[in-house]
Amino acid sequence: MRCSIAYSYSEKIADYNNSFRATLQTNIHSCINQGYNSFFFNCYDDITVSAAEIICCIKDIYNIKMNIVIPYKNICRQWDDKTNNKFAFIQKNADSFIIASLEPDFAAFQRADEIITSNSDMILILNIKTSYSYNLKYAQKYNVRVCYGDSLIYT
Repeated sequence: MRCSIAYSYSEKIADYNNSFRATLQTNIHSCINQGYNSFFFNCYDDITVSAAEIICCIKDIYNIKMNIVIPYKNICRQWDDKTNNKFAFIQKNADSFIIASLEPDFAAFQRADEIITSNSDMILILNIKTSYSYNLKYAQKYNVRVCYGDSLIYT
């Protein structure tokens, strides 16, 4: 089964710390225990890059696949060195790598969200406090199950 991991970029995680990372790891292991063996990420910032990094570290142990989507080419130019180094590691270990658009515009982010969601059986959404996100829109469109990472409650 296939799982996408995303978060609402309208609600930046204020305190991305070890506690959040531990919660993220717990959520990922829960997905693996439920039979998800292929993960999709829209890697557009440090949060989603860190989530993909977790998969990189365990993918061989659990025989899982990691699929990376970036909104547009050269998105990493806006990142700091630490995030760039993580991304280089992730890209090297990804089973697939997709560039959603050649143009660096907002539509590229939407297209990347649609790609990860439409290729999934479930989407794990982190830190969503608003009633709307593109991931939710695409989950409804493609009949993809939604799980909120802070509660692991399915809809």
